[in-house]
Amino acid sequence: MSTPLLAAEPIVGVAVLLGAGLVTLLASRHRLSLLIGTQLLTLGAVRALAAAGQGDLGVLALVFGLLISLVALRLAQDVTSAEQPVEPPP
Repeated sequence: MSTPLLAAEPIVGVAVLLGAGLVTLLASRHRLSLLIGTQLLTLGAVRALAAAGQGDLGVLALVFGLLISLVALRLAQDVTSAEQPVEPPP
């Protein structure tokens, strides 16, 4: 009787990782939260691919996740520097 619950466990884990990553990304105001959000999304994708038996694609998803994290950090730096007020000349 507990077999359907065990079969649904990987799906629940993936949904939690993807949901937490998406919420963290959308609510982010700091570079660290952008990094955490992209890593949660990446881990969710890797777990989904591993559950589907696609281990090679899981490694590729990790690489792309790291690249996306670097891009997110760079964009956050640009946004932070753009938000700093310009000092008027003396």
